[in-house]
Amino acid sequence: LIEDDYPAITNNTGSMDLIICRNVTIYFTEDTTRQVVHHFYQALTDGGWLVVGHSEPSLVVYRAFQAHTFAETAKRTGARLSGPVPLPTSIRRFCTIRGPHIDKESMDHFEIRIHQRLIDILEPTNKTIDALMRLDLPSGVDIEVKQA
Repeated sequence: LIEDDYPAITNNTGSMDLIICRNVTIYFTEDTTRQVVHHFYQALTDGGWLVVGHSEPSLVVYRAFQAHTFAETAKRTGARLSGPVPLPTSIRRFCTIRGPHIDKESMDHFEIRIHQRLIDILEPTNKTIDALMRLDLPSGVDIEVKQA
């Protein structure tokens, strides 16, 4: 990726519709990542997609690209949306004793916060449901699809 000459007609990398590069640039320096992403941008056709992992080091490098979210995925398939409506945040608190023998009164406190949003998809199509089920989400993010 670093040394190859692309986009180029000679190696058939001049007009790509899709480039998948997940968890590759995490091993590059920021300058190298910028160079590779610039090559990707030039190699893609208008409307082409670059798919990267959620753990990429700096999303600033990808400024030339537009991120797509859950709502944009649903809209792209022709569905109408209502929301997102923030729901109450659930909080689970935990308390553990640091040392059962010496520091019985010394404790660590932890909490898990779960933020939920409600998005109502009006007039979904089969294409909408398929697209949402295939959506790649970062670790810790979950989607629950219910049909009424």
